[in-house]
Amino acid sequence: MIRIYGLTKTSENVHYCPVEGEWRTNPETFEVDQFTGVWVDLEKPTEQDLVWLAAKFHFHPLSIEDCSHFDQRPKREQYPNYLFVVVHAIESGGESIGDGLGIELHTFLTSNAVVTVHDQPLKSLKKFREKLLNQPILFKEPIDRLYYRVFDLVVDEMPIRIEDLERELEELDSQILESQGRKNAFHDLHRFQSALFKLKQVITPQREIFMGFMEGASEQIHVESKVYFRDLFDHLNRVLDRLERLQHQLWSARELCIALQGQRTNETMRRLTVFSAIFLPLGFVTGFFGMNFEMLPIKSLIWFQICIGTILMLPFLMGWYLWSTRDS
Repeated sequence: MIRIYGLTKTSENVHYCPVEGEWRTNPETFEVDQFTGVWVDLEKPTEQDLVWLAAKFHFHPLSIEDCSHFDQRPKREQYPNYLFVVVHAIESGGESIGDGLGIELHTFLTSNAVVTVHDQPLKSLKKFREKLLNQPILFKEPIDRLYYRVFDLVVDEMPIRIEDLERELEELDSQILESQGRKNAFHDLHRFQSALFKLKQVITPQREIFMGFMEGASEQIHVESKVYFRDLFDHLNRVLDRLERLQHQLWSARELCIALQGQRTNETMRRLTVFSAIFLPLGFVTGFFGMNFEMLPIKSLIWFQICIGTILMLPFLMGWYLWSTRDS
């Protein structure tokens, strides 16, 4: 699906134009110059959508090929007439720890248009659309400033997801304490570790991308707009700092889980030791008097009663001794 949002030079209202009819069959009939600013959004693009995009904006075949495969790493590629950037959005609200991590967003910046290509609906682009509809004046800003606003909303979603992860880790930590190191805690901790690794894997190169904009690595980013991309760079630094703290908390949770499971093992061994201490004397008595030698006094009724009394009393005596010396 191709959707076009723009502010024409003769109107103060945002125009929403789905690409269909003659615009679809003949891309040249769609004139970008009629707009003060334009945003072209492709969601779940088909092969025909990408053919239209290439015909209209003359994007390089390699860029179009990347947009047909959503398995790209975050990257920045400079072409003669446009800038191509792939970022990964971090969406909140997933049902499990790994949901909403690393949703690809392919973006193009030309001299007069911003183009976004994505395979899944994104909350950040929904907010971007609502902001443009409510504030049409944003289209009158320089086109690279409009481009910045796309990334700004993508980055703003990241702390929300980090807060979700912090809350989930606190809950997991509480569950470990309450259940004394439950059996499937290591499985949950491993899934959490995988989620943190994936977040670092996609956020770190995106920080480098925005640092490149600050250093003047793109012809489409004007000097006046570099300060905005520096703000994105600072935001991602803070996100990575929070991820680092989450990593330390995760290690503490793993150590706690190991300690609690070790404590449970020690408690089991202590109980087994108590039973062994109680029944060891009984084993000695029954073994001694159970030997078939003529000289043993077992034939005497008195010795038999003493032996039975000893067997009955030993467990109580050992139990009392272990109880009285439990603190030491």
